[in-house]
Amino acid sequence: MKTDHVELLWESLSQFEKNNLTFGDFLDRLGKSLETATVAEAKLIGETTRELDFALTKCPARTGNVRKIISRLKSNLVSQIKSTAA
Repeated sequence: MKTDHVELLWESLSQFEKNNLTFGDFLDRLGKSLETATVAEAKLIGETTRELDFALTKCPARTGNVRKIISRLKSNLVSQIKSTAA
């Protein structure tokens, strides 16, 4: 996984978590990243957006669910980074 895609995904998740980024802006950033993403990167980006979209659609007022998803996605991202570095 390219470091620029990892950094973009991590930064976007962090900004969205801090409410510094709307979901639309979050999707826009990730959409731009998809233009140069590999299949594995596109899969991770797609998974991220689907899970957040589902959580926000199901209950937009429950930010706890969104934070849990973001935390899990960050953990998955770290795991992928470690596996590709090894």
